[in-house]
Amino acid sequence: MEVQHTINRIVDNLKPINGVRALVLGGSRARGSHNIHSDIDIGIYYDSGIGLDISGIQHVATIIDDASKDNLVTPIDGWGPWINGGGWLSVNQYPVDILYRDLNKVSTVMEQCLSGEITIDYQPGHPHGFINSIYFSEIALCKILWDPSGIIGELKTRTIPYPPEFKKAIIEKFLWEATFALDTGRKGIYKTDVAYIAGCCFRSLSCLNQVLFALNECYWMNEKGAVAIADSFCVAPRQYINKVNAILGLVTNDRNHLEGSLSLLRDLILETESLM
Repeated sequence: MEVQHTINRIVDNLKPINGVRALVLGGSRARGSHNIHSDIDIGIYYDSGIGLDISGIQHVATIIDDASKDNLVTPIDGWGPWINGGGWLSVNQYPVDILYRDLNKVSTVMEQCLSGEITIDYQPGHPHGFINSIYFSEIALCKILWDPSGIIGELKTRTIPYPPEFKKAIIEKFLWEATFALDTGRKGIYKTDVAYIAGCCFRSLSCLNQVLFALNECYWMNEKGAVAIADSFCVAPRQYINKVNAILGLVTNDRNHLEGSLSLLRDLILETESLM
């Protein structure tokens, strides 16, 4: 069955549930960077002051899931303070992710981003960390599926044009950290600490992705596929994806390879700085 039919079925079943204020399509399908294996990401926006009928969502999940499983969704905050709950289903043989989003928290975070306040926290499933601007990007990029009060539509207007204070804060925060991660990674060469250096390289490259997305005034949602998207930007290092792959490919237990990797990373940071 086609994707749109599946999405319509999910929306029709979720929108009558008490507390559901809006439903959106997120992830790569919203951005347009999806493939045939991509999940269908459904965002459920609710008002924490009113609450959300989790038992109702569980009932619907069991009905629409291909295997009619029970206990498919979590309670509020079931996955932590940022990815604060949801479920994984299979609907018409498509993998479906349901994600809860508290409108009050989203509104607060959007105010932070508009004023240039960028935070990052540990979050399972996000190897770079959960950056508060993900909420902002989700609003900017999502496709509205059901928004009877117009709340998501109103929030979307605040993401256009790309906010200058937000852009400035992203670039300043993450360009500095890209170099800091490189410098700390060098401390692992003496012990040939491959795991530590790999982590530092990933951290630095993830920071460069943030900078490039901001320079091109493109909203960043998560780590998956970010390098490929950055490689397509007008303002980006030449052959960016190839350079990133070369850096990571040299992270081995050979000290010369490790030194070569960090040397390439330094050059890539300098090339990114030259784009300012």
